[in-house]
Amino acid sequence: MPSLGLYAASKRSLEIISETLRLELKPFGVQVLSIVTGAVQSQGQTYFEDFELPKDSIYKSIEGNIKARANGSDGVKREPTDVYAKTVADDILARKSGKVWRGANAGGVKFSTAWLPQSMMVSFEEDSNLAREMLTYPLGQCCEQRHGG
Repeated sequence: MPSLGLYAASKRSLEIISETLRLELKPFGVQVLSIVTGAVQSQGQTYFEDFELPKDSIYKSIEGNIKARANGSDGVKREPTDVYAKTVADDILARKSGKVWRGANAGGVKFSTAWLPQSMMVSFEEDSNLAREMLTYPLGQCCEQRHGG
């Protein structure tokens, strides 16, 4: 999807800064918690109801996909905001330190980015149905659903 590179890079940069601060501030008794957020329902998705690309955009052929992603109608399960907020608040009140993954699909993304080859991740991007299945079903079940085995 267009512009996701910048979005992903900014999120990853925050992870790196948080981890560096956690290590640097630990000797002073300061704890740093980095919360890597998966899919969460938000009011931000309501701002894209009338999304439309310019007529000459090179992305015009995938405009429907972009709009669906932007307004949250792409079929991706999103965690309710109140559930996400409670989980994060519980992490903070428990004085957790380090990195936690919260929100819908966060665990699947954590696993896939840590253990799957980049070529497989590219395949997921090219076959959004496969990627959606991987995030919807428990590990391995998507392949059983797709290939009958």
